[in-house]
Amino acid sequence: MDMAIIRDQHTQDGARILIWKDEESLDFFLKRVKLSSDDLILLNKYSVERRKKDLLIARFLIQKEIPEAEITYLKNGKPYLKNQTAQISISHSKDLVAIITHPTQKVAIDIEYISPRVEKLKHRFLSDNELLTANTTELLTLYWSAKETLFKRDEKQGIDFNKDLEIKLKDKTLHGIIRNNDFTLIHYCIKDSWVITYTIS
Repeated sequence: MDMAIIRDQHTQDGARILIWKDEESLDFFLKRVKLSSDDLILLNKYSVERRKKDLLIARFLIQKEIPEAEITYLKNGKPYLKNQTAQISISHSKDLVAIITHPTQKVAIDIEYISPRVEKLKHRFLSDNELLTANTTELLTLYWSAKETLFKRDEKQGIDFNKDLEIKLKDKTLHGIIRNNDFTLIHYCIKDSWVITYTIS
């Protein structure tokens, strides 16, 4: 396993999750990633190196699982694989990049560093009921990440994180509810400094 891959997980549902902690140069990825013409256009649009590396690392990881993968984007910004039935989702948080792939099923993933800044935002994305259970920085970050994953999974426009997305945590099981009727199991993992959440459906 590559030194910078800090998680390589094959789930029981047939998905694969890879998380990379960035410690390499831009040139490292440019030498190892197969870029499409669209990738090159997008890469050249970015002036910030962090954005360039996020793009390259995501492709580097996905091409580990699907060597011929070529990523393109829907109008809503969701990435998908051109001419492939395999499904993907990508997330970034500072120097971490997470991807999930599945041969056929729709997937969504989010990764977040645990940070006190979430305290300032909690009333924007959590209901009063959710605030009763998300009572630590770690849990607030978990709930935020879970709602990001639900948002990616739903694909609909005009989602209000506070009103349309609901998180329930009971006996260490996390569920998400979209607009009161779409009930989804959210898998999660909490590490010392970060959390990931993902769905497979």
